[in-house]
Amino acid sequence: ACETGPSDQMGIPPNAECGLLSVPVDWDNADDPDGDVAQLALPRIKATGEKIGSLLINPGGPGESGKESAASMSGTLPAELQERF
Repeated sequence: ACETGPSDQMGIPPNAECGLLSVPVDWDNADDPDGDVAQLALPRIKATGEKIGSLLINPGGPGESGKESAASMSGTLPAELQERF
């Protein structure tokens, strides 16, 4: 389960795992080993069957938690997607 803090837990399923994705701040210089990176917090819901890849959901927009939106959307995806991604 995600263990980031009480206010971050609303709407995140108990089977979610937490992770961080490092991305370059400046994509024009993404290969610079000394370049700045940003850490994006992501919940992960594992595939229910044989995994064939990853599906990243970006709900976008201001005003709500992206982590909660992405995690809650996971249960609304077609069974075929939940099974393989």
